[in-house]
Amino acid sequence: MITFNTIPVRAFIRSVFIVAIISTTISCETKSAQIPNLQQNEVSQTKTSINEHAMTSQFSEQERHITVQLPTGYFERPDQRFPVLYILDGENNLEFTNIVAKFMSDDGQIPELIIVGLHAGETRGADYSPEFVTENAPAGTVPGEATQFLKYIDMELLPFIDQTYRTTSYHMLSGHSLGGLFSTFALIEKPTLFQGYFAQSPFFNARISASFVERMTTLMKENPDLQSSYFITLGDEPNLEAGFVKMTSALKDNAPVAFQWNAERQDGRSHMQTRLIGIYRALEQNFGQDWPLAQAAKSGNIKAHIDGLSKKYGTEARYNHEGFFGEIQRLLQSGDVASGIAMAKVYVDQYPDSPFPYFLLANAYASGGNRVAALEQVDIAVNLIESNPEPSADMKQIYMRLKQMRTALSAK
Repeated sequence: MITFNTIPVRAFIRSVFIVAIISTTISCETKSAQIPNLQQNEVSQTKTSINEHAMTSQFSEQERHITVQLPTGYFERPDQRFPVLYILDGENNLEFTNIVAKFMSDDGQIPELIIVGLHAGETRGADYSPEFVTENAPAGTVPGEATQFLKYIDMELLPFIDQTYRTTSYHMLSGHSLGGLFSTFALIEKPTLFQGYFAQSPFFNARISASFVERMTTLMKENPDLQSSYFITLGDEPNLEAGFVKMTSALKDNAPVAFQWNAERQDGRSHMQTRLIGIYRALEQNFGQDWPLAQAAKSGNIKAHIDGLSKKYGTEARYNHEGFFGEIQRLLQSGDVASGIAMAKVYVDQYPDSPFPYFLLANAYASGGNRVAALEQVDIAVNLIESNPEPSADMKQIYMRLKQMRTALSAK
């Protein structure tokens, strides 16, 4: 059996595929008095990764501002559509959410996402507060207008984003504190508008929590086939503890079988810290059951599993070089050569013009002792590099490794 030490190779691959975390290209602001009349096949061909929009809503007297962050793949694969994550308080939460999402997609944990940050205006308190919360509130409390804000999201914002960008029908909503209260309200009022509802440290204080728990319980009982997801987190926040416990109990007792939920304590974390940790955990749990390549490896049919993901999320289940390399290495090191080969073949399917997948497939075949198949993949990779009139420095480095592999595999 021929074996290759894959650890130095992994370090090399890591050095090849380092990408920037934050894009700094910002477009000019776009103002729209109404939703543009665009068809799905006429979506905007924007060239910038960050786009600002201002919208005049029929459900509000104020102008609504949003920022749209597009993933790297949006420009690399112009025919692909992407799931959308809507972030409340976008002026504060969009930047770190984008960093988290990029890290997780680069690591193969989640798909690449379009992220829409909804900027909170002067009416934040009213926008995020349901009317039933402020009906009997103490004097001086701003009347809730969450119903109108939800109508704006449902009837104006989502159609605008879907018509302007290449989106799929898979949408998620995330909010923190009072925003977490609103995302929970959105689940109760519109349980199928989004596929995922995330609430970090939702403001379930003693006065508010009872009405929310009652309505959540009713929602669960009246919708036994509900399939959306809800993730709620809480740090060390004594004023929100009782409400968190009541909501967790209601979910535990009444959640439908297909309804995916989790209530997680983040001990030692402050109210503000749960924003960052909470969005990571929500995305991890929302996609963790099926998206990571490790889950595909467990399925028994890697290609069928990945094809199923594309159908579920409405986007091609693509993974970057780093993600494939890490999982293929893990499979080979664990002795599961058959799965390593199968994973490498999917890698080749997704990057047929790159020498790197063939290099990894050659390693997989070599690990199983199949010299002939390994040499075939080495030859393909070598030919791809040699046919490139301007091979990059990275290709030149891997070219030397391929030559060494060819010599070792050809030796009797």
